[in-house]
Amino acid sequence: MNKLAILALFGVANACHGKRGLINAVNSVLRPDRDTKCTFAPEEQLTDLQVLRMMAQTSVQSFTKGFYRTNEDVISDECFGEWVEPKVHEIFGVVRKAREDIWNVSIKDAETAALDIVDSHWKNREVCQFEKIGDDMKNWCLENEEVCVFKKDMEGRILENIIPLAGNFVNLYKLSFLDDTCYTDAEIVAEWGKIVENLGEIAAEIGGFDYKWNQKVERKHISKNVFKKTIREFKKAAHLDLD
Repeated sequence: MNKLAILALFGVANACHGKRGLINAVNSVLRPDRDTKCTFAPEEQLTDLQVLRMMAQTSVQSFTKGFYRTNEDVISDECFGEWVEPKVHEIFGVVRKAREDIWNVSIKDAETAALDIVDSHWKNREVCQFEKIGDDMKNWCLENEEVCVFKKDMEGRILENIIPLAGNFVNLYKLSFLDDTCYTDAEIVAEWGKIVENLGEIAAEIGGFDYKWNQKVERKHISKNVFKKTIREFKKAAHLDLD
């Protein structure tokens, strides 16, 4: 299971190489020995795109569940859902066509790819609830500036949450030594979800984030620039107080 822990690093390191780099990361990290050691039914063998999509979906769902410390699945399966796959195929079909001969790309091809990108972005922004999560984080931070910015009383939070933290670290320890060589792709994704959920809980317990998931509560939207400016002013005032 230790190979899953470094998947994110492979993804970041290979992102600059495009889709093929990410696919190589999936194959080299998740599937290093399975071709020779394991046997799977045809329905258990997912495509590279399916694995990447499910990893993205599980990462958002599991981290949100852990960060808000809820037992409910609060993010819909529409978040990086199966609807993404045909759009990605269309986008990269146009990319491949352009690489072969850019003059063969029609206006219709370009429009299709552009609309797929726009549609995917806006739908995921809505169904993954990125804005709500971001606004929760920013509102909490501005309400608890010393905790958020200067990590005030972190030691106290660790002591207060020592039992759940210990449980999270034990879970991560067990997962890191689990032999998942012959796990199916779906089982690997589920295992990754457990890791991310535990990391989300640890981040909230140590960082002090204490909002509960409430779909009915709409917090004030804070733009990135306003948030950064407010934090800079707080840091400046704090340093002046120390002088």
